[in-house]
Amino acid sequence: MADGPERFKTMIVGGVPTTRISRSELANLMVDDCLKARSGALALPQVVISSNGAVIADFHLYPEFRKLVLQADIVDADGMPLVMATRLLCEEPLVERVATTDFIKDACAAAAKEGLRFFFLGAEPGVAEMAAAYFRGLYPNLEIVGIRHGYFAPEDEEKICAEVRATRTDVLWIGLGSPLQESFALRNRHRLAGLAWLRTCGGMFDHYSGKFRRAPLWMQLNGLEWLYRTFNEPVRLGRRYLSTNLPALFYLLTQTSDGPQATAKIMARQSLRALNSETREGLEKMEAPKPAMMTSRLTTSGVRNGQPRPRVAFLLTHSNAGGAQEIWANLAESFVERGYEVTLAALYPSDDSLRDVPMATPWIHVAKRRPKSPAGLFSLVRDLGRFFRENRFDVVFTALPAANVLAPIAARLAGLSTRVVTSHHSPAETHHPLLNQIDGLASSLKTVNAVISVSSTVALSHAHKPARYQSKLRTIKNALPPRIEQTVAELNALRPRDRARGRLVVAIGRLAEQKNYPVLIRALAHMPDVNVHIIGAGHDEAALKALAVNLGVSDRLTFLGFRPRPEALALLAEGDVFAQPSLFEGHSLGLIEAARIGLPLVVSDAPVQIEGITAADGEVCGIVVGVSDDKALASAICNLLDNPETYRDYAARAARLGESVTWDALLASYEALAA
Repeated sequence: MADGPERFKTMIVGGVPTTRISRSELANLMVDDCLKARSGALALPQVVISSNGAVIADFHLYPEFRKLVLQADIVDADGMPLVMATRLLCEEPLVERVATTDFIKDACAAAAKEGLRFFFLGAEPGVAEMAAAYFRGLYPNLEIVGIRHGYFAPEDEEKICAEVRATRTDVLWIGLGSPLQESFALRNRHRLAGLAWLRTCGGMFDHYSGKFRRAPLWMQLNGLEWLYRTFNEPVRLGRRYLSTNLPALFYLLTQTSDGPQATAKIMARQSLRALNSETREGLEKMEAPKPAMMTSRLTTSGVRNGQPRPRVAFLLTHSNAGGAQEIWANLAESFVERGYEVTLAALYPSDDSLRDVPMATPWIHVAKRRPKSPAGLFSLVRDLGRFFRENRFDVVFTALPAANVLAPIAARLAGLSTRVVTSHHSPAETHHPLLNQIDGLASSLKTVNAVISVSSTVALSHAHKPARYQSKLRTIKNALPPRIEQTVAELNALRPRDRARGRLVVAIGRLAEQKNYPVLIRALAHMPDVNVHIIGAGHDEAALKALAVNLGVSDRLTFLGFRPRPEALALLAEGDVFAQPSLFEGHSLGLIEAARIGLPLVVSDAPVQIEGITAADGEVCGIVVGVSDDKALASAICNLLDNPETYRDYAARAARLGESVTWDALLASYEALAA
């Protein structure tokens, strides 16, 4: 790099080394370099290019283009998203956007004042001439000593360079479009010795020929010029922006830094990418240890029967106690036992009750806390990208909407070969509409191998999503792991389920709207000699207790709070009837546990609930009542408690249902997706 650029700080923006420089500083630097070239102090011209969203995306996607960018002497920031990313993530952000269509005016003003000469090369025949006429009108003293269109054959390049040199121009403006203009500049640098700058300028000639109008100033300042251009050129630019904006956003959030260590690390990675694969493999063995957060896995060696096992991650949105967390923790344990290297992770920690996990698979949190602002969300996306790159998982299983959306995008845009398997544990209509739409696009990406639904009803709720998405749908019903089945067997041995011992109704799950506990409390008002125990915690506890007081049933209603799973199972086994009036579920673990214990089941008429109590042979193994019908719920419970034969029948049905779903079948299905 020449002496001039060294006066300015280089930072990493979206992975691309970018010069922190203002438009006026760049214009002054141009003048200095032109004077040096004229005095013979500059042996070869400086190659000056711009970075924007398309450049960032192509930089990571195409190795040959990456080599071109890394050879440039100056890379300025031609895009407000680049500036915004540095304002968010860097201590010393970019000074301003250096849009080529703006900088050309600074350059022309400086050239007219200092007597510098320009040559315009590019665009269709006649376009650069019109742009030159525009600038000559603005700057009467400006010397544009040569103009040539950009339609020529490779064999004409030597002749064109000779023509340019013959004009004794100082700056050659090259508007051939990326990557042709960068390739032309670097390929012909030696042929153009004596010039000061080879400045790429994209479609700048088109802008000032009158062919296109700039976006309104407010759109330029807010990073929305791309949207204006897409509206005016939907065919040419629509597909381009669709394919580059999302990757660019990912890299802006995950590879933007002005810290010396981070900058050096990213630049070293770029250098590694430029090497051949054999050399790169040798150097990667010498990389420094990974950060502590990423190496805190306590797992097995990842080898079974002499064969290496894939590196697997089970990722959730958060680590709150819940059904999805239970299943993921259980699967993590089983995968470890079968010889996999496993990570159990959540995007951020629990705000409430943390799901307990064994020491063999501790929780790892990608971020320290749940994002509560756009800046926090950007940081989370950045951290997830780093998490994937540091760990290089072979397969990532995801659960809950945010993890389902972010993981496929992060893996795809990071250029990793990681296979993602998303999963849904509740119907699509229960998710945020926008997140639901993004999920349809994210899981349609090639990086997603399968989309798991825990019930057929949940799978059917995704029928509106793209065909590619639906082709990946797999239904794998939940089950209880061997450790829990053993606990249930021990509890059952203490109390055969041939009759009710008392009049205790039990329910389990978070105190949240989904569980529809108000209807159970209202039903309690119709059952004067029945008690209800609810196992679980949540934000609705105060409101539910107030309702119980208003209905006069608080003395017969007990909130047991969150309990570790073995304790929760013991409390569940103390009950006589299991009630679950939920508005929706996926394939409820609480329902499966109650069935394995042999408790008669009373559930709401939500479709997923009906499926949950229906055996493979079509037998309905529980009683269904209206989701808001508290009287029907009370009547069903009392009928079970008052009639021994009915109780015995439904207890036996529940036991058969519980035994029909096995952990071995579930594990085999998940393991097949990890193979």
